[in-house]
Amino acid sequence: MKSFYQPVRVAPLVLVGAALAIASSGRAQVPGGGGDPSAQAPAAAAPAAPSGGAPSGGGGFSQGGAAAAPSAPSGGGPTSRYGLIPRDAPPLIELGEAMTRATENNFDLRIANEKVVQQEAQVRKAWALLLPNVSLGGSYTYNYPEQTVAFGDEEQFRQQALLYSNLANIVEQSAAVQTDPQARRESQESAAQLRAVATQLENQKAADIVVQPAHLLGAQATFNMPLFNGRAIPLLQNAYDAVDVVELSNRQARAAIMLAVAQAYYGAVTAQELVQLSQKQLENSERHRTAVKDRVELGVATPLVLARAELDVARAEQQVRTSRNALQSALGALGFLVGEEEEFAVTAPDAIAAVELEKEPDLVSRAVSSRIDLKIQKAALTIADRNRTDAWMMFLPSVNLTAQGRYTSNTSGFTSQPVTGALIISAQVPLYDGGQRYAALRESASKIREELLKVRKAESEIARQVRGNIADIHVKREGVVASERSLALAKDAAANAEALYEVGVATDLDVTDANLAVFLSEVDLLRQRLDLEQSRLGLLYVLGEFPEGVDAKPREISEKETDQARALMDKVDASAD
Repeated sequence: MKSFYQPVRVAPLVLVGAALAIASSGRAQVPGGGGDPSAQAPAAAAPAAPSGGAPSGGGGFSQGGAAAAPSAPSGGGPTSRYGLIPRDAPPLIELGEAMTRATENNFDLRIANEKVVQQEAQVRKAWALLLPNVSLGGSYTYNYPEQTVAFGDEEQFRQQALLYSNLANIVEQSAAVQTDPQARRESQESAAQLRAVATQLENQKAADIVVQPAHLLGAQATFNMPLFNGRAIPLLQNAYDAVDVVELSNRQARAAIMLAVAQAYYGAVTAQELVQLSQKQLENSERHRTAVKDRVELGVATPLVLARAELDVARAEQQVRTSRNALQSALGALGFLVGEEEEFAVTAPDAIAAVELEKEPDLVSRAVSSRIDLKIQKAALTIADRNRTDAWMMFLPSVNLTAQGRYTSNTSGFTSQPVTGALIISAQVPLYDGGQRYAALRESASKIREELLKVRKAESEIARQVRGNIADIHVKREGVVASERSLALAKDAAANAEALYEVGVATDLDVTDANLAVFLSEVDLLRQRLDLEQSRLGLLYVLGEFPEGVDAKPREISEKETDQARALMDKVDASAD
């Protein structure tokens, strides 16, 4: 099974890197309008991934292993860009509502929900090993030519009639000498009966019996009931556990999607704040240009200084356009995750609790009890144990009860009853199957060892992951403190530069550099805070405590969506290149 505790990279998370690239070299470097603002951005931090094992199939039904975690859109290429339909008054979508919409509309979750339905169908298939089977069949047969068999011979009938006639004469003669009236009457009646049989035989003709008629109708009903099948019980239990595994995998997929939504949401909020910073930088550049223009008019500054101020304003305007484009890209990526196609706004969510302050052993214990991949691994080990039982059950016999009812339209031959039936109890004892049972025993034992090794591997990784994420958060938190201190120093320096410029001690270049340093410090603080929030989200995810969403359920595909999907496929050229 592919674990869902995989790094999740979302395009909005790299937007702060675009701001850093804006002024990465020189005092006011602005990327060109046609460049990708996320091209040089650092990748967002994400939690490490423990490995886990999915239960393997066994016994004739699909185990329905865990579905792969849907990946979030990543930056770095034209296909990673997502756009929204503009509208005049974009509504505000908070983080909780974004998670609700993602639960209902995200295509990966809607697809994963269908996997549960498919696995539940496998349970019904497993029940077929225990429930009776009833079948009904009918047939019509035309035979050419019709087959008949002749029974009897007319000459033989005449000889038999002569024999019975002679016997009748003998009995009549014996009756004539009888002195007892009762005995004479009985002899005469016997003679009459013999003579009647002789007359019947003398008049009887040879008859043809139809053995295979030209037109034959038939029907058959069969009822088969397994009385004992040792393999059915573990296979049925595994089928139910496989449903639980798929449901757990869906929960894990939902947590992964919620993590991606939260990361994208924080990234969009950061991009929104970056727009505000860029706008503020533009206002500072315009205010400085005005001051320079006044000094030029007074003759205390050269036109070259004004040209430099004009260039700073142009660069700041380009910077605002770039940051707004980055915000639209961030909102587009978030909209793709939550199933929103029209433009919307975001707001800063509540701060994430500082879980990293708790003791490491307590956090490890919480991860062991909460992580869904460990619950999936536990179910996988249980299924592997049952597969071992199933392998042993292959040595036991199977007993079945079969009841059959048959109908035929051919009652002129040897069968006189149109409807017949049979009741059969059969038992099969496997003696030798080419070594399949012994191979199944060896395979099941190896599978159990494999699952146990996966458990040990997961146990070994959990503490390392928790420890690594805590250390990463401490580094990010120190980075926030350092950035806050740098910003305070940059603001003090900018204020001093403005004051000195007013009295003519500092140059306009000093003021421009000081304002740029403030802007860069604010952007760096944004990045550090975003990194800290992302690391805390990652720790919650590693602990298995990331919220899986609300009570909302993924929507089933509608008739409209069905028609749209089929219409799109009709436009796809299915021919090979």
